[in-house]
Amino acid sequence: MTFVNPLFLYGLFAVAIPVIIHLFTFRRYRKVYFSNVHFLKDIQVKSRRKSRLRQLIILMLRILTIVCLVLAFAQPYIPDENTALNLEDKSAVCLYVDNSFSMESENVNGVLLEEAKRKASEIVESYKNTDEFSLLTNDFEGRHNRFVSKEDVLNWISETDFSPVFRTQSAVVDRFNRMLKDMDAGNRIIYLISDFQKNTFNPGSFTKDTSLHLFLVPLSNPSTNNVYVDSCWFAGPVLHLNQQAELKVRMRNAGSENLERIPVKLFINGQQRAATSFNIQAEDSREITLPYTIRNTGIHSGSIEITDYPVLFDDIYYFSYMVSQRLPVLVIHDDKGENKYLNLLYRNDSVIDHQNVNINALDYSGLNTYRLIILNHLKEIPSGLAQSLNTFINNGGSVALFPSDEGSINSYNSFLALFEAGSYAVIKQQEVFVDYVNRQHAIFKDVFEEIPDNADLPKVEEYFPLRFAQTDFADVLLELQNGDPLIASKTVEGGLLYISAVPLRTKFTNLPAHAVFVPLLYNMALLSSNPGLMVKWIGESEPLELRAAGSGDEDILKLKMIESDFEFIPRQQNSKGISRLFFNNRPQQAGNFMILSEEEPIAGLSFNYDRNESQLNTYTREEIEDFLNENEIKRIILLDTEKKAVSELIHNLGKGTRLWKLFIILALAFIAGEIAVIRLWKT
Repeated sequence: MTFVNPLFLYGLFAVAIPVIIHLFTFRRYRKVYFSNVHFLKDIQVKSRRKSRLRQLIILMLRILTIVCLVLAFAQPYIPDENTALNLEDKSAVCLYVDNSFSMESENVNGVLLEEAKRKASEIVESYKNTDEFSLLTNDFEGRHNRFVSKEDVLNWISETDFSPVFRTQSAVVDRFNRMLKDMDAGNRIIYLISDFQKNTFNPGSFTKDTSLHLFLVPLSNPSTNNVYVDSCWFAGPVLHLNQQAELKVRMRNAGSENLERIPVKLFINGQQRAATSFNIQAEDSREITLPYTIRNTGIHSGSIEITDYPVLFDDIYYFSYMVSQRLPVLVIHDDKGENKYLNLLYRNDSVIDHQNVNINALDYSGLNTYRLIILNHLKEIPSGLAQSLNTFINNGGSVALFPSDEGSINSYNSFLALFEAGSYAVIKQQEVFVDYVNRQHAIFKDVFEEIPDNADLPKVEEYFPLRFAQTDFADVLLELQNGDPLIASKTVEGGLLYISAVPLRTKFTNLPAHAVFVPLLYNMALLSSNPGLMVKWIGESEPLELRAAGSGDEDILKLKMIESDFEFIPRQQNSKGISRLFFNNRPQQAGNFMILSEEEPIAGLSFNYDRNESQLNTYTREEIEDFLNENEIKRIILLDTEKKAVSELIHNLGKGTRLWKLFIILALAFIAGEIAVIRLWKT
């Protein structure tokens, strides 16, 4: 047992006072003369022994009362090794102030972020001026990655504002651990001040470093109801001018109440294009459709908006997309000329810009201007063309290979080996029908309502069997009755490679004249278009890759916010026609942006706040305490700042089990015992 104020123990000398009083107040017996002895019958005989026992008991009760009072003022405690802090030693104090959007909520003490800042300042003020301090917020600012004086950290705390960045508390603790590793301090302390959302807080994942003291300061967040726009996507793979687009929107209700007739609006390029309302169940999601007509080509910026007080940051979802006037498709053929079936399919289509070129007249440098390249009946694939197509596919383009019966299998297989896309075997003569159509693949999705058992599917007379290793991960689009693929596809980086087992000639197959040929080749072209939506989460670490973003590898791209003067240049890497843009924590505000190359817009990009913050369910103080107790986590201490001031709690840190209240109770009990003995024990 240790004492906070050991000097009070000198008060134990006061025990001598009742002893001295006791010694000088023993009653002496004296003689009493009576005129008549019959009066003695009314006198009770007193036992000298009982009287002395009564006096000794009273003396002991008085001594114990004084001892308990002295010990109570000395404040004894039993030290707890888990929270033992010697505040006289130098302390390295780390503070995390949760400044996520969930801290916009209010409780009886006001806005949660302001309460967190007040408590952080109180914690700092409770330590010595010689101690060192560090602050972290969700922004993980570079300047915060060091220890500073009390005055500097107080300035940092006062400057803290809301952040769109999502962090888990385990990531915060890991960062503090790295900062504290080389600190020479007697006390290494971490304070986490947060509302402790359930999707950010997992104390079981914290680093179990026994030299650290981790204290949790939970703030009560009463807000649990929130409806928000989760995501959106287009129903079709390609957007056509003057045709109706269907925008699918997923709404989520993170609250515990069913909601009805929530209005939602769709804005395209600043103009409202659709509106509806929806009902949604508690803790559920709902998909709605917003149809509208595409009136212009080029870059489009949109937003989906609802109104849901008091949580507002996730009520708007921004998105950008491109509508191309026509899809450029190139067919490379040999000296035997163009393919009439491809010409009939593509030539008069209003969406597809179709061109034919002889391989001997091909300009390799212009391949990146196309979205789909079809290799039709080439006798071989030159190494220069193979490398150019390799770059083209890796940059997001699509290539379809239809072999020639006069072609070099070795040349074809060398090309396929670049993509680990299987190989051709020698030509095989066998009449075989197709008996499987992959309706789950995007090529045939929504093409067939159903395929009857006796359906008239394509057949082959001669074909090059395709062989795939288990590691090739190719998708079979059409499969023959003997299990051989007729058409297969392989995803490569951002592009697609389609491989046919037959040439597009009726001598080998009736596929070019079959009804399946139209959706097969047409959807190859449509799926080669640019991705529908350009959307990023603020704080997302994955880079954005743009194909042929600028005119050269030295181009510097920048982003400019629409309807604002804000612009910035992201970190970027340009190589082989690909621009990779890294945004980290920029921008800090959600909205629609234009990507500019030499001041000319080349694409749109939208940033949204991370929806992880939309789940407002938090751990209560009791839930955190139960979790720590059930898992016997001793190094994490929960501070109850609602009942006591932060400064008092810190002053009491390390005092372990405090006993002064126990001694006060004992002192009162001994006083009550003395009174009872005096009043009730008659000798």
